[in-house]
Amino acid sequence: MPDRMTDGREWPRISIVTPSYNQGRFIEETIRSVLLQGYPNLEYLVIDGGSTDGSVEIIQKYSQWFTYWCSEKDRGQAHAINKGLDRVTGQIGAYLNSDDYYLPNALAHVGRTYRRFEFDVFVGRRWRGSYFKKNNRRNAIRPFATPFVAQDDQMRFETPQECVFWNQQRSHRLRFDESFHFCMDVWWFARIFSGAFVVQSSRPIGVFRSHQQSKSATMHDVSVVEWDRLWDELRDYLRAVPADFRETTRQAHRRTTLKTLVMQLVCPWRDYYFSYRHPSYLPAAVSCQNGDELVEDCLAIGRANSVQPRSR
Repeated sequence: MPDRMTDGREWPRISIVTPSYNQGRFIEETIRSVLLQGYPNLEYLVIDGGSTDGSVEIIQKYSQWFTYWCSEKDRGQAHAINKGLDRVTGQIGAYLNSDDYYLPNALAHVGRTYRRFEFDVFVGRRWRGSYFKKNNRRNAIRPFATPFVAQDDQMRFETPQECVFWNQQRSHRLRFDESFHFCMDVWWFARIFSGAFVVQSSRPIGVFRSHQQSKSATMHDVSVVEWDRLWDELRDYLRAVPADFRETTRQAHRRTTLKTLVMQLVCPWRDYYFSYRHPSYLPAAVSCQNGDELVEDCLAIGRANSVQPRSR
């Protein structure tokens, strides 16, 4: 990968944090998926919670390519991510769980998209093989996830965590709520989406791995309790999102999705985008924004834009 972008500018710095605890079966593939991107301006931090299953030996094997790593007891996954966020300096932030992984050229696509759109939040496409449940099969063919807040009186969560990147300069003061162990990602998204310029891409970015030891498989009871708690905290804020915004967003998403599906039949090698400005539904005290950065509610604007063919 070239040291500079085609226009001569420096690649934006991307900071990625991988929290891990006893994921020795998967962590090497996760690490390699990041390092083998060959991204020239990368900060990569691995925060291990004191694993005893051989994970530390794997981490040490690649340590010379990390910005920082540690293996010590922590208070859970959210705490591990926060420890990493305390050290990052990039323009773009993300976290990648130690049992998920990125697809080739994912970071280059994120970097180019940031230079083109200056997004607040980027949402890529989850690799279609990640959709293992029958009721999620339709998501496998859709180029864009449903916008974060899209239905009345409820949160809709189809955001693929391993495919989300955010403007770290905008969110640099925000940290994960360590009292959440399952819904911490939804808590985070609820905050970074407020007032954000969101860009979604049809490009597959990452892979969500399903296995018997994953949180999705072992923490169902916790997820129910935390989801109810999160909804109680955010209900009034989310209900304040204007109805015309929801409807316009739904229509724009549907229209752009259909258009992109047709275009992909003609030019399957191109990338397409859906972008919109999300209203500020959270006060500054509980969002990632400073008080003087709050913006007025805006209706969604969806569009599909093709860019240069991606390398094969």
